[in-house]
Amino acid sequence: MLLAHLRFASALVLLALAAPVPAATLNVRDYKSPAAAFAAAHDGDRIYFPSPGPYPAPPGGFVIAKSLEIFGDGPGRGVDGASSIVPDRDGNAFVLDSTVTVPNVHLHDLLVIRTGNDPGTRAALRTTRPDNGTSKVVGLRLERVSFVNTAADAIALDGGAQSAVMLVTISDCEVNSAGGSGIVIKHATTTSVMNGYVHGCRSYGLYAEASGVHLFGAAFEDNQLAGTSNDQQPQVLLKLCHGFAVIGCHFEAFAAEARPARTALAAVNCWGGSVSSCLFVKNGGGVTGSRGVLILGGSRDIDIGANSWTFVDTLVAVRGAAANPGCTVRAQTPLKTDARAAGIVQGAAPDR
Repeated sequence: MLLAHLRFASALVLLALAAPVPAATLNVRDYKSPAAAFAAAHDGDRIYFPSPGPYPAPPGGFVIAKSLEIFGDGPGRGVDGASSIVPDRDGNAFVLDSTVTVPNVHLHDLLVIRTGNDPGTRAALRTTRPDNGTSKVVGLRLERVSFVNTAADAIALDGGAQSAVMLVTISDCEVNSAGGSGIVIKHATTTSVMNGYVHGCRSYGLYAEASGVHLFGAAFEDNQLAGTSNDQQPQVLLKLCHGFAVIGCHFEAFAAEARPARTALAAVNCWGGSVSSCLFVKNGGGVTGSRGVLILGGSRDIDIGANSWTFVDTLVAVRGAAANPGCTVRAQTPLKTDARAAGIVQGAAPDR
């Protein structure tokens, strides 16, 4: 009988040791500083920034080195009425630690806002994985996070030579005014941007390079404000992004008389991809040289499906059919044209 009890007790001990530890919710107000809450957190914990803020980021930003859920009460309507994070002087708000693998990070319902005019050069949310490293970012999710008045890029994710950024979802997020680009994605796999809004960026609304990128229902308006090249500085630039998809997106105010960059979307050396069910809008009237989609740089087998257009001069341009083989343009729908918005297609192969 004693042996049976000992066996039962041993089994209970082993069961207790094997039982998962429940995730804890760490309210940053219960700690000396929000950074102290990050230091105290364990994998799987939740870090809560209650409204109202602001919560100034420490020098170098809040470093994320664990699997965490980081959340607030929503972006609200300003720095004092929301779960707001203020980046440091260099622009850092959240930094995904590049020295360790960081899986399953979920940020949601936050406002990241620069309140001064510090000329920082760092992205508000960023990671750069080393080319010769083995650490990864896997399963990053951003939902309902707003970035306002960032000094440089709002979001910048670079997986390095190992393409060590994987399975990224950016959903229902906004960028309103950025000193750089809204979203920069390099060397990443399986990245989705859904139902967001990117507006008022001095550089690209979205720049993607050597990445698997899929855009669904996203809106881009009045970006590339400092753009000087109509070929290389569109609102959205996809470079070496094979198998991309741009579905049901909205492109607006991508052309103005005062700036030479007048293209909504460019695909450079992309093999396989699709643009369809999108709306391209220039309000009020056309701008000579405005252009919806540009395909160049050795791209191939890109399908431009049905899209709608308002006051766009060149709807789709393929920069040389021989240099960009297999690219086709289906029937387009120009809703409005004028003397400076002819609504034409240039250089594409006939629809197959």
